[in-house]
Formats: sequence, structure tokens, C-alpha cells
Amino acid sequence: MTHPALPDIRALLGDANVLTGGDTEPYDTPWRGVEYKGTSALVALPASVPQLQALVRLCADRRIPIVPQGGNTGLVGGSTPDASGNEIIISTKRLRAIRAIDGANASATVEAGLTLAETKEKLAQQGWLFPLGMASEGSATIGGCLATNAGGIQVLRYGMMRELTIGIEAVLPDGSLFSDLSGLRKDNTGYGLSQLLIGSEGTLAVLTAASLRLVPMPKQRVTAWASLPDITSALALLNLARARCDSFLTAFELIGGDALSLVTSHIEGCRAPVAETLPCHVLLECQAADPDLPIADALERTLADAMEKTLVHNAVLARSDTEAASLWKLREAITEAQRHAGVTINFDISLPIARLDEWVEAARKAVHKTHADTSIIMFGHLGDGNLHFNLLERDPAKKDAFLARKPE
Repeated sequence: MTHPALPDIRALLGDANVLTGGDTEPYDTPWRGVEYKGTSALVALPASVPQLQALVRLCADRRIPIVPQGGNTGLVGGSTPDASGNEIIISTKRLRAIRAIDGANASATVEAGLTLAETKEKLAQQGWLFPLGMASEGSATIGGCLATNAGGIQVLRYGMMRELTIGIEAVLPDGSLFSDLSGLRKDNTGYGLSQLLIGSEGTLAVLTAASLRLVPMPKQRVTAWASLPDITSALALLNLARARCDSFLTAFELIGGDALSLVTSHIEGCRAPVAETLPCHVLLECQAADPDLPIADALERTLADAMEKTLVHNAVLARSDTEAASLWKLREAITEAQRHAGVTINFDISLPIARLDEWVEAARKAVHKTHADTSIIMFGHLGDGNLHFNLLERDPAKKDAFLARKPE
């Protein structure tokens, strides 16, 4: 059926920027396309903030429910419409400008529709790094990263999106514009409303732009892989790496043995870095803007000491950018490998770091007590206590029954 507001929305945005029928399918279905599936009345793609404001005012006046959407790579349904067909999606994909780069303030004002990868590439051309990294950065947008308070692989050193954002611009539910893009590092003149909007999953406003913190491009990057007997050893290695590598330690990613096996079995060109099969692996990376700092020596000494203490059984230090990229692919391809292997029930767990090993052991026992054949695919950002703890069903015939047990 044609939505009653369709003619007015087309008049506002242009016919080509209002999608209906089968053209809404990529927006209605999230990337994994398993647990969440919606039906939108239409998809609107405004090209400017004033256009977006006018659209939101129109929807507010007519009581039309809206769902803001960025790159649609979220895994929890936050950017997916419901199944009613009454909601419209407002995509920010056409808001793609880098409005300003302020070298003195080490910041940039970036619009919400630019992907994370494009943002990083454009800023790198000016000698700056925006230090947020994740496997989906080729499609995840800045607006989506803000709306989900994205973290990623460099949280250990640089923090979540909250720490990387100085201020936000957003269209509020009545169509008015909230703007906090002054770039002030210290602003005690009132409430920190930008921080309220970060992580709001599109429920409070449509995010349109942000002032982001930048750091100088690193001149050194050292990557290593370590294989360990258990998570307790991985936590001990984390403490050792923090003590030895200090602020150079940028990433500390945990990869479970089953997760590694999944990648090497299903992703072409991926091989295990070491022959020994162990339950836990860690991917470490150190970075420095000063090319003369001995960060490679510090990381090598850390791993050697860890092996002496029997925390680490085997380790590999990448000797080139190509080798480093191969190691990172083993981490970044886990979600894709899960899609090839079967169907998963995904959990994103945040815990105090010191309790991770206790929790994982208890969770494993609880799962296998009643679901002995279920594979546990575990990986994540050990340095900030964030783990993906996913349950995998490989048998297609058991897919529906397996997904039905998610609440359990």
C-alpha cells in the first residue's frame, strides 16, 4: 500500500531519494539477517540537515514513527523497523561531508553518513588518525558508531566513542536542531547533552554530525600473536603488557580456540599462526607516533617474559604490514565465519576484567550442561572487559528450534 505521506516526502526529497517496495529490503534487513527483520513503509534519504529537519517536522506533525539508520551493520536490531509497515526509515547515508579539520584542537567535524573507513582514510591524508577500529568499518557510519557507543579494537588505549567525541549535532523529535560543535575541550556551561545522545540507539534524536578527537598518525605499529592455555593466563599477560608497554599498548584481543578453528576452516587464505592447538589466543598491538621509540623491543621482552612464566606457550611477532594484516584478519573474520558455519545466538558481555575467567568458566558449564553439542565461539576486547560469547548450531535442520531457545 502507498503511505499517505509519500507524495509530500517525495516533494521534499526528490523521487530518487525515497525508496518503496522491494527497494527497502536492504534497509529492512540487518547485515546478519537472522534474528531481526522489519518492514518499513518507505526509506527516506535526506541530503542535508535542513532537509532532514523538514522531514522530521513532517513526521512529527502527522505522528509518523521513524527509525534512524546509518550503515545497518548493527547486530541488536536498533536500526531495524518493526513488522507493522507503519514506520519509515530515515537513512543518514547522504550526509557525507567532513566539515572541518582543526589541527590546533586535534579534532574534526564529520557528518553522520560517512563510513568509519572513509573518515579514517580522509583524515589520514591530512596526517591524522581517528582511533576507532572494527571489522565493519567499511560500512558502519559515524552516526551509527555514535548511536551505539562503538568501541572496537583500540578501546584499550583510546576509549569508546564517548571518549572520542567532543560534541554532537542532532535533529530532535520536533525537527529542531541541537548543536554542540564548538570543539571546546572544557565546557562547564551546562549539561553534557552530547554524552546523553551517544549510545541512545536512535531513540532520542537523529544524529547528523560530530566533533571527533584525533591523534597523530602512528609512525610505528607492532603486532603479535600469543597462544595461551586459558583466560586466566590471558589476563596475567594483559597486566604484564600494560606494565611493560605502558601507553603504547593499543589492542589486546582475545580469540577462543573454537573461533580460530572456525575462521581457518571457512575463510579462504586464513591459517593459524602457530601449529600448536590451544584454547586461547591473544592479538596484541602497540603503536607510537615517534618512529624512534623501541616499542618492538618492549613487546618482544613482554612475550619472552610471559613464556618464561609459562603464561604463553607460543608467540609470533609480525615482521611486515602484510603479516600484521594476516593476523588481524583472523580476528576480524570471525563473524563472517560464523555465517558460513551455521546459525548463532550472539551475546555481547561486559564484565569487570578481573572476573572474566570466572564468568567464562561458569557460562561454559551452564551451556554444556543442557546443550552439550553447542559450540561456543568466544572473542572480544579483553582489555576493556567486553566479550562476544556466541552459541553456534551447525546443523541447518536444527536452526529454527535452536533460535527459539534464545530466551532460555
